[in-house]
Amino acid sequence: MQPLIELQYSKFFAWENRPTYPNFHYPGVYAISICEFNLAGRDFSWEHVVYIGMTTTSLKQRLYGFHRAIHGKRGHSGGNTMYKTYQSVGTEIDLDSIFVAMMGISCDVKTPTASDLRTLGNVVYLEYEAFAQYYEASGGNKPKFNTQ
Repeated sequence: MQPLIELQYSKFFAWENRPTYPNFHYPGVYAISICEFNLAGRDFSWEHVVYIGMTTTSLKQRLYGFHRAIHGKRGHSGGNTMYKTYQSVGTEIDLDSIFVAMMGISCDVKTPTASDLRTLGNVVYLEYEAFAQYYEASGGNKPKFNTQ
């Protein structure tokens, strides 16, 4: 089956540098990886992905919620799951080991046109496409912190 829109993640960004992604203020999909070596600037791959997410507001807002959640504050289920998992074994989350690849899609979410609404529908589709690709790449699994 041909995809409606092609999933094209950016190269990986170090967690602290995620705001430098050019489409950071748009809706989109993202994949969070945890890795002991530096993935920043590397092409996207599913190998170290632990969470797939999407937003129909902005990547900035959604990833800020994730950031708060991995520090023990509420607001993002994947971040909350990651925080609880690390806390349960008495380990701190090393922010230097977190990387994110994103695909932001330009559209107006405040006063959307019919075209913008279709674009937002594509964002939702792209999250499911990401899950399907991960499933195929991992032999039928889902990312570690995607519990819902």
